[in-house]
Amino acid sequence: MRNIFQTFLTVLLITGCTHRDKKIVDPLFADSLIVHYQPSVMAQTAESNLAFWQKRMDSLPDNFVNGPKYASALSSFFHLYGNIKDLLKADSLMKRSNEANQQKEPGIFRTLASFAMLQHQFHQADSFLKRAVQIEGRSIPNTYLDFDVAFELGDYARAKNLLRSLEKDNSYGY
Repeated sequence: MRNIFQTFLTVLLITGCTHRDKKIVDPLFADSLIVHYQPSVMAQTAESNLAFWQKRMDSLPDNFVNGPKYASALSSFFHLYGNIKDLLKADSLMKRSNEANQQKEPGIFRTLASFAMLQHQFHQADSFLKRAVQIEGRSIPNTYLDFDVAFELGDYARAKNLLRSLEKDNSYGY
């Protein structure tokens, strides 16, 4: 019996340790996809939107509307392509807009909190969100964002309570 077990174990080790390269996708197929790739309509819209707001920012850099709109376009670009420079530039624009609005707009603080979350700066996101709540009070958008912040900070009890408070909302986001 011991001999059979040793033989079985030896065969298992020999067959288990052989290295086989198995291609998941044929390289010709991957090359074909790259050659025939067409940017999506969403990417084309994001590019034209970014170009429009960048042009507006260049012509009127201190306009209250242009900064947040350009930041939004940069954020969309970040979500599409993942270039952190786009997010950092959007964050910088929103901070300037926040100063220009004398730190009185809760929507700007929510946006800054969202940008901080994307950068994994959860404590900073929490402080931005607290400022939005201080200005506006407990609103549905603030509660959703507060849930995200609490969850990321590991405050699961608070996150659970926030989620329970949103239960009646019956929206897709919930």
